[in-house]
Amino acid sequence: MADLIDRDALLKDLRSECPECDTCISGEACIDCIVNRQPAVNRWILCNERLPERYIYVLCAGRDGIGILRYTGGTWLDENAIAYTTNEITHWMPLPEPPEVKQDDKR
Repeated sequence: MADLIDRDALLKDLRSECPECDTCISGEACIDCIVNRQPAVNRWILCNERLPERYIYVLCAGRDGIGILRYTGGTWLDENAIAYTTNEITHWMPLPEPPEVKQDDKR
């Protein structure tokens, strides 16, 4: 699955010069450099690379599969307060934003 790119950050970069390479035309940022500079929204992050903010639910992957957990600073907890050690969780990613619900959609 391709990584999603933040739209506002992409538009901001389109208006700036590209310091990353010498293939950019007339001072405009090239698409490859823009995409490579943007943080991935749906990229798995290694726990060795960095950890999420404390007490925020994130999608996690580990030895036992995938689940939604929150990092407490020393352990990972699920919604039932079952603890997982930092050795059991190898990757995480932010949860997506919930869908927008319009008043007409509510029943």
